[in-house]
Amino acid sequence: MWTDRIPEDATIIDIRDPDSFKEYHYPGSINIPFEEMIKKVSSEELPREKNYLIVCYAGMKTSVILNMMLAHGYRAQGVIGGIGTLRRIEEEKSQKTKS
Repeated sequence: MWTDRIPEDATIIDIRDPDSFKEYHYPGSINIPFEEMIKKVSSEELPREKNYLIVCYAGMKTSVILNMMLAHGYRAQGVIGGIGTLRRIEEEKSQKTKS
């Protein structure tokens, strides 16, 4: 699981519902809701050459998706602490640029 900085080559997939994603999402992330993500992983629709960073509200659904992805041979990590962790990182980046 991942907690600190975002790998530059990571594709960030936010598995929350579309309304929550619209309300706040980490810049550059894409929204594939949980149920849709289960289908994509099961049918192996996602490119394997990418590194994935999976985020949800707090981490429970991320664990489910992460385990599925790893079982299907994907390179993936989950965000410990969910979207709150990414929000904190974004705020820290913003403060550093202001300094």
